[in-house]
Amino acid sequence: MTPFDGVRLRAASLLRSGASPGPTYPPGSSTACRTARGCDEITDAYRRLCSLAVTGGAVGEVLDGLEALHGVYHEGADGAGNWWHWVIGAPMALLETCVLVHDHLAPDRLAAYLRAVDRFCPEPEGTGANLADKAAIVALSGVLGGDADRVAGARDALSALFPYVTSGDGFYADGSFIQHDNLPYAGSYGIALLTSLGWTRALLAGSPWEITDPGLRNVTEAVERGFLPFVHKGLMMAPVRGRAISRETTTDADAGRDLAKAVALLVDHPSEPALGCRVYAAQDRVVHRRPGWTFALSLSSRRIARYECINGENLRAWHTADGMTYLYDDDLGHYVDGYWPTVDPCLLPGTTVSTAPHEHPGPGPAGGWAGGAVLDGCGVAGLELAGPGPTGRKAWFFLDDAVVALGAGISGPGRVVTVVENRKTGAPLTLGDGWAHLETVGGYAFLDGRPRAFSGERTGSWRDINAGDELNRGSTTPLTRHYTTLLLEHDATYAYAILPGLRPEQWPGVEIVANTPEVQAIRAGDLFAAMVWDPEPRAQLSRAPHTPRYGR
Repeated sequence: MTPFDGVRLRAASLLRSGASPGPTYPPGSSTACRTARGCDEITDAYRRLCSLAVTGGAVGEVLDGLEALHGVYHEGADGAGNWWHWVIGAPMALLETCVLVHDHLAPDRLAAYLRAVDRFCPEPEGTGANLADKAAIVALSGVLGGDADRVAGARDALSALFPYVTSGDGFYADGSFIQHDNLPYAGSYGIALLTSLGWTRALLAGSPWEITDPGLRNVTEAVERGFLPFVHKGLMMAPVRGRAISRETTTDADAGRDLAKAVALLVDHPSEPALGCRVYAAQDRVVHRRPGWTFALSLSSRRIARYECINGENLRAWHTADGMTYLYDDDLGHYVDGYWPTVDPCLLPGTTVSTAPHEHPGPGPAGGWAGGAVLDGCGVAGLELAGPGPTGRKAWFFLDDAVVALGAGISGPGRVVTVVENRKTGAPLTLGDGWAHLETVGGYAFLDGRPRAFSGERTGSWRDINAGDELNRGSTTPLTRHYTTLLLEHDATYAYAILPGLRPEQWPGVEIVANTPEVQAIRAGDLFAAMVWDPEPRAQLSRAPHTPRYGR
């Protein structure tokens, strides 16, 4: 048996065990393959054919399907439409299928299929997940075609992913992962990268082409530093999933399972993320892990874009990085079950919005400042709102039992409100003087501003937020969900606290030391935390018996 045979058999074993560099689909048929025409339909058909091949039966039907699809995906095809299907989606699934039925493939048919792959993915190039995917494709085509140089070239190309970067796509030393230049994407493209990398590593292990670059350690460290902290009870949290939040068939739960599979191929014994606050300055994200709940914050700045909206996806993500807050608790269905198509996209928790007509923010960098700092598991983060819409300065303080939010220097256009909560629940809400309690969720303290509460049903469909291609386009089925909303109406300032799992009377409170456009600061016990804006932004925390004084 040649080294190529050994790697090919390992590939088949990996695929049959459920480990694949691409997602799995329900089994399809050669009939569906004959009707595939568009580029997205080809990828879908190959994936379903591969799923049929994994079962080990219906070999004749798989072979018929491969031949039918070769009438569309061949070395002379024009490659019209979304490039990804021609370069990554279709060839990945085609090669996996060829591995599974290799012993039944005529040599001339395998050669023809490999020429199609080589036409569209001749070499591994690009950045991030795209490079990792292409390397997996080139390695597998090299194995099937008996081309040692092609396999070695794919392995060597992966080394470009390992060094930490300081700008653009890749892994950052603080655990951030960026794709498409300025978008936090650990929970989507990042998982795709880890999946392809982990699969290729497992594929080539023990072979003449084993991955031995010590830089791979940077990736395994990034998994523990920047990926696993965004997993809450198996869910990959939405703040790092980019436009994938608009995909009906790829929920937080799906992404969490995919990450777990990828990690199993890369990290021998991953550590459980520690409790406490983490600020990811390179991607403008914050995550605060506490017993029973995890809180996250999405920001944007001159470095990091507000959102991505391409290929007809993520059509209403306008405010998802304008200080949107996420509370993940025991309700694991909150963000999974129809949240994104039904939530009011202009009333996202944590955001400060105008009720007057104004243009929605575009998808590029916001133009303001964002950042933060941590100490002893607590943290502070700040966001400079630069418009369109309201402008001003926002700060969040992440404590052991609460998250405190301050706003200062807030101005129009029109009447401005800050969204304390917009929870997909019909649980009872109790309102008191300066406080509220939402059953099964927790308490809220209104420290500055005029609270307003309302609840009701909202209806929408996945097609409203994703009109993309065949693989990702949402359905038009109407979904109705019940929401409970808490707003603060205010002038230039606001202040409130979120108390997950607590009743308001159980919270000892905090002292607001300052809440001005120059300084936003609190004191909680012996912790002092501040977001200082002038003369230049900086976050600071300290444990001290005395509170610094700040004036205008």
